[in-house]
Amino acid sequence: MSEIDGARQPSIALRLADSRSLHVVIAVATYRRPEKLAVLLNYLERLELTRPALTTEILVVDNDDRCSAAPVVAAAESAMTVSLLSEPRRGVVHARNAALEAAIVRKADYLAFIDDDDYPDSAWLLRLLDTATTFAADLVTGPVVNVFDFDAPSWLATNERTRKGGEPVAEAYTCNLLIRLAALGQTRFDEAFNVTGGEDVEFTRRLIAGGANAVWSPRAVVYTPRIPAEAEFRRVARQTYRGCNIGTVARTKVEGGNVWLTVKGLLLMAWALITMPAAVWPTRSFHRTVLRFMSGAGIARGAIGWSNPGSWWEDN
Repeated sequence: MSEIDGARQPSIALRLADSRSLHVVIAVATYRRPEKLAVLLNYLERLELTRPALTTEILVVDNDDRCSAAPVVAAAESAMTVSLLSEPRRGVVHARNAALEAAIVRKADYLAFIDDDDYPDSAWLLRLLDTATTFAADLVTGPVVNVFDFDAPSWLATNERTRKGGEPVAEAYTCNLLIRLAALGQTRFDEAFNVTGGEDVEFTRRLIAGGANAVWSPRAVVYTPRIPAEAEFRRVARQTYRGCNIGTVARTKVEGGNVWLTVKGLLLMAWALITMPAAVWPTRSFHRTVLRFMSGAGIARGAIGWSNPGSWWEDN
């Protein structure tokens, strides 16, 4: 038995056993990370796919005009149903939209996105589908858990609130996202976010604003391996600012100007400045205070439409 939204439910295999046949495309956008892509494909090969009427295929969208992913995909073809789609136009939006169009041409029911530097729990896809079936969801997302094989600093730990299965979400990220393709209509990722990232926030918020049902699947877990360089404080601070900044820009593009977001950003900055004297370097409280300030600065600037240029592929 499994638990969804606090209630005991039939197991995933039993719940889906009598459902209609489903075809799912698992899409991976990649750019010059063949080693990480090979690791991901190895995990995707081991996914639990116990639903009898479920068919899957893996689509690797190579955004490198040198086709650096081709040898990796060729090596995996004997072990799984995987194909390579070249999208030489540089930018993550081009790669994601190419995946959408390819999944539609393949007459898939669902498209599942996962990033090339992540790997899924073995029951990841079944749990996404289970949640989609149970809650009649158009979009399903779940946790992304950082994995450290080194002693990570305490300030890097995150304390995300616990969400129940089927709980509505306001936005989702393409590192862990299931999309019911029939709910898309003509909606595609916005090329305005082609270089900066944030395209998934804008895309999912636009779908939700149009009536799509987006929910949380707490046990559909994706893991992100981290290396020591990713725990460097300056890098984390920069990414905190950029993530909050472009995420807010994406949100306001859908919702329009938001005075509350500007106020929220300014309040976070003010709180950080007020508490800074009590946060002594190099304690956890100091690092957390600086990250709070960077979050506020990103939100405040994003709320008025200011974003910093940068490359999503190079920063992720």
